[in-house]
Amino acid sequence: MPDSRPLSKLRRSIVKKALAILSSIAISSAAWAVPAPKTAPLVYVVDGDTIAVRVDRQIEKVRLIGIDTPESRINTRAKLQAVKSNRDVQTIIELGRQASKTMKEIALPGTEIRLEFDVRERDKYGRLLAYAYLPNGTMINEEMLSRGYAQLLTMPPNVKHVDRFKAALKESQKDGRGLWASGGFSN
Repeated sequence: MPDSRPLSKLRRSIVKKALAILSSIAISSAAWAVPAPKTAPLVYVVDGDTIAVRVDRQIEKVRLIGIDTPESRINTRAKLQAVKSNRDVQTIIELGRQASKTMKEIALPGTEIRLEFDVRERDKYGRLLAYAYLPNGTMINEEMLSRGYAQLLTMPPNVKHVDRFKAALKESQKDGRGLWASGGFSN
């Protein structure tokens, strides 16, 4: 009768490898799990596409997913936006200030903001990436596009609401609202 121990060792080895593979799949799936929405009070508006909220006793900057606004300060990115849009840097800065002002009209300090996350929770600068909602259900990201003070910025894998954003952008461009009233903006 043949010895069954080598077969048993083989089975154990296969089972161990299978468990290791399943474990790594579970870990990587958890890394891609979308965090639960969170509610946090708005502390201040950074600019047209970034806000600061208080989460667990600390201030977190939140970069709004899917939108981009002109820079409101002179920096390398403002200069790049000027070149791409065929405008001078001062015009870009003024458009950025208008976008920031619009954000401040939409989102007031102390307002409870509901943050909805997508696949990636933070950007390379450590900012939270989120869709931000006012207590009445208005999504701030979409509102900035609707008012014409933001451009669409799609950064996969965070693309959950891209179709809504495209529709809002198209409508604001068609109606010549915000940035589009002055001939458009290119990031």
